[in-house]
Amino acid sequence: EKQTKNLELKKEIHNILTLYNSKEFLKAKNKTKKLIEIYPKESNYYNLLGLILSQENKSEEAANVFKKAIKINPNFAVAYNNLGNIYKNRGNIKIAIWFDMVSLDVEKCIENHFL
Repeated sequence: EKQTKNLELKKEIHNILTLYNSKEFLKAKNKTKKLIEIYPKESNYYNLLGLILSQENKSEEAANVFKKAIKINPNFAVAYNNLGNIYKNRGNIKIAIWFDMVSLDVEKCIENHFL
């Protein structure tokens, strides 16, 4: 059952990224929000929603969504990096660097744990 869920998750993420890469942000956002309603503990969907909101220049909302992804999964290095990009785009370089460093630390810890 877990393997089936993982395959479904990957398929849905692929579908959302296809919409995102086609610049169909509204469709991607609506699909992601529906999936969040179904899977409220799935950090990947929050991260994708944050990316979409960033493209829509909704940086405050995007930052909150990335923080939600991190709250659900504190080991989600990509979400830390994306949050750092929000701060970088706002001109807050010190905080951006901090989030980038946390992202790298998380990745390193995960690599060391699984090697």
